[in-house]
This record gives sequence, structure tokens and C-alpha cells, in this order.
Amino acid sequence: MNLYSLVLTFTVNKYFFRALNTLWGQVDAVLTEPKHKDYMVTFTGHSLGGALASLSALRTALEKLRPSNMIKLYTFGQPRVGNVDLAMKHNELVPFSFRVVHRLDIIPHSPPCDKDEYAPGVGANDDSKPCDPNNKERGYHHGTEIWYPNGMKSNDSYYECTGHPTGEDFFCSDSLSFELSKYQTYISDHRHYFDHKVPAYGKLGCESNPVMEENLHNDAEGPLSLQNQNISYLRASDYTT
Repeated sequence: MNLYSLVLTFTVNKYFFRALNTLWGQVDAVLTEPKHKDYMVTFTGHSLGGALASLSALRTALEKLRPSNMIKLYTFGQPRVGNVDLAMKHNELVPFSFRVVHRLDIIPHSPPCDKDEYAPGVGANDDSKPCDPNNKERGYHHGTEIWYPNGMKSNDSYYECTGHPTGEDFFCSDSLSFELSKYQTYISDHRHYFDHKVPAYGKLGCESNPVMEENLHNDAEGPLSLQNQNISYLRASDYTT
């Protein structure tokens, strides 16, 4: 299956897909370098970078640049990249896949999934409802969520979320509901992972300097406004090379 087949078969977020298409040449050059051909490859990224890492791992498997057992994926604060069909294919081809979520980070819940109004044990007036795996039009997560519900210090607890629905375990961060008045808290949790302000930490060369990290200006950080947008998805009729 190649890039075009991916679009023909699954529903992929248009923004992330086109970003990947722009950057793929650099990734492909490394993966196809003869001296690297026997190397295991690990994809990782935060926020928008997590979305691109996710699709890069999938494309690597689809194009048979590495077998599935030589691909690993770790993302942090990753938004949803496609629909449930894509998520299930991702699980099949990239089984070593973990999505780390910090506390109340809102970006992993964007773009929104379709909510299952009739899920067992969920009341009509409940603030949060599980994602519906039967809806093929909206976003849906792949991989195993690792949720840190309190903090991310070395002794803080976390959950490995393997419950139902698959990929959207309702006993983990999907159980949260969000209020506009707390938006800054949600975005702060998105920016901070493992006691680092991630965008600033990267700009500082991954040298730990908490004071400078907090004082660095917050530039545009990818999909921080996804929760306020109607995200369109790419289908075969939209595809352009």
C-alpha cells in the first residue's frame, strides 16, 4: 500500500497529511540510506510533531521501509490524526505505539471524536461520554495511551490505558470534560511534559533550564487551536500530489 492507497482507504486529517507530504523526503532519505537499512527506527514528537511522527511510522510500514517489529512510536500530547479505520490499521502495522498524555492536556482530545450517547453506564446528562468506534467520519486514536493524571515527576503514577473503547479508553483521559474558563490550564498541561516546557526546552537545545524555559515566548505551536476549528479530513477526491 502506498501513499495514494492510504487516502483511498482511510480518512486522514488533511492538515497533518499535507504537512507529512511536505517533510517526507527528508525522512525517506534517512530510512532508505543503505548504511541504515538494518537499523530499528523510533519516531517521536510532541503536539503537531506527535501527529507527524504517527503518520511517519504508519507510512514507513505501509511502504515496507521497515517491518513492523523494527518500528517504535512514542508521542506526547498528540492530536487525533484520522478516523477509526486508520487507527485500527495503525494498530496492526505499528503495534509498538504509545501516546503519553499529561493530566488535563486538551490537545489529545482534538479534533473531537463522535461521542457514544448510548454507551452502557453513561447518563444523558453526563459531561463526558466515550468515543464511538462505529463512527467513521470523526477522529479516533490509535495506540496505547499512557496517562499521567496528576503530574509527571519520577515518582508520579500513571495508567497504561488498555480498556474500552480500544484506543480511546474511557477510564483514562477520555473521561475528562473541559470548561472554557480553564483553557489556560489545559494548554499549560499541553506545553509541559516531564517537568519541561517542551517547545522552549527544544529551542534551548534540550538543556535543562527551567527559568529560561518559562520565560521564553510562546510561539505558534502547531495545533493549539484545534479545539476551536472544524477540522476537515482528506479523502480520495481531495488528494493532490
